[in-house]
Amino acid sequence: MLRRCIAARPRPPATVRDLEIALLEEWNSIPQSLIDNFIASMANSFSNVRQEKLNTVVKKDTSAIGNYILVDFNQVNNLLRSAKCQYCENQTLKLELGAKLGFSYNLKLLCSNCDENKTVVNTSLKSVPTGHDVNLRITQAFSEIGKGYSAIEKFCMVMNIDPFSSTTYGKCARRLDNAYTLASENIFAEIHREIKNAYENGAEIADLSVSFDGAWLTRRHTSLIGVGCVIDMLTGYVVDFEVMSKVCRHCSMAKNKLGQSSAEFSIWYEGHKSECDINHLGSSTSMEMEAALTLWKRSTSLGFRYITVLSDGDCRTFNYLCEKKVYGPDIVIKKEECINHVSKRLGTALRSTVKDCRAQGISLGGKAHGSLKEATIKKLTTYYQKAILRNKGNVNAMKTAIYATLLHSISTDAKPQHSKCPAGENVRCFYQSAIANGEKPNNHKLNVGTPINEKFLPKILPIYQRLASNELLERDEFDVEHKMQTKVCIA
Repeated sequence: MLRRCIAARPRPPATVRDLEIALLEEWNSIPQSLIDNFIASMANSFSNVRQEKLNTVVKKDTSAIGNYILVDFNQVNNLLRSAKCQYCENQTLKLELGAKLGFSYNLKLLCSNCDENKTVVNTSLKSVPTGHDVNLRITQAFSEIGKGYSAIEKFCMVMNIDPFSSTTYGKCARRLDNAYTLASENIFAEIHREIKNAYENGAEIADLSVSFDGAWLTRRHTSLIGVGCVIDMLTGYVVDFEVMSKVCRHCSMAKNKLGQSSAEFSIWYEGHKSECDINHLGSSTSMEMEAALTLWKRSTSLGFRYITVLSDGDCRTFNYLCEKKVYGPDIVIKKEECINHVSKRLGTALRSTVKDCRAQGISLGGKAHGSLKEATIKKLTTYYQKAILRNKGNVNAMKTAIYATLLHSISTDAKPQHSKCPAGENVRCFYQSAIANGEKPNNHKLNVGTPINEKFLPKILPIYQRLASNELLERDEFDVEHKMQTKVCIA
């Protein structure tokens, strides 16, 4: 509207001075109420924009938790040279570092002219009566990335920072360990309540179906640290875990400082023994079995018994638990197979057969039609897994579908073998589909996606017989029932 009012006026003269006078007259002729309304509307618009921006900013009070930055101390003193002393009014202020407590310092603001001690503060708040927040945070930060005191020393060396001592680091690490332990206990207590509520049997000790597996920090045969984990199949929660260690950082530091054979180390170790991280003296490979034994023994104290175990195909841990009879001679631990691992066994067995035959001068692989090439093995593995998943609840149907994939692959025009393939007009088997539609089946060479030469059958059939046994498929059936409802939630 303001533009329309200005545009409605006569055109101003051509000279600059006359133009200025004309514009001023036009501005003065505009009603004041119109100008006030325009200014008010613009002010409201800017106010709304500012309010929207303020609403999107998350205000975070960092005064209580610390707000850290890296600052060159010399630059701070350069900045203070422009500030005046409140007593002598000279620009002679400077900061001096006082007592050092790890990464925390006492800062003193002094005047070199009048020697007034203005302020004494710490560079970090005290998080506990005997410790400073910055020391705990440095320890926690390097711990989160899997590093220890040596990494902190290297970081400080590059940054030209005086690090805290290994003793201070140890104290901070213990405080953090206590805090993590307390938080973990609270979380696991809640998880255990939820698991018991999920089973709803009201028993004092609930029988769980679980999966168990181990992991290592580095390669299995050389790793000094491993972990075993028990996961409930119904809820997907981690029920319990156990860390196995063949090394203790505190022991290593004490040996270097005191000497392993010294009397001082022996005295120190007697007090440290109960807190030592070393809880495994065997091979790194056996960590998984020992972790499982510890977890199974501890399960009853948590109110659980791990009666059924979903296996990853490694029988050693299961056999070890059965040998130890953790729950007594009357309670038998059952083993169920994971479909993913069982299907991988088919691929592994077929590849091993190809390799063994090659060593004997027999060629099963290669690029020729009907050879057991890698692409064919991968497809057969997928078909095996689908045969189990699509026929859950019926072991005989699983077995039929598994053998159907093998017989379909070795079929030829001269000898079609599709008796176990599903019949019908819309089935995936081209042969059965053609028969159902009253048509002549097409050429096998063009339609069989995984062709296998029939002369390889004596080498392959024993593998299928082993992986299609009733005992194995019944164990697979357990995994099928739980597969879709299992979601791992690591606390």
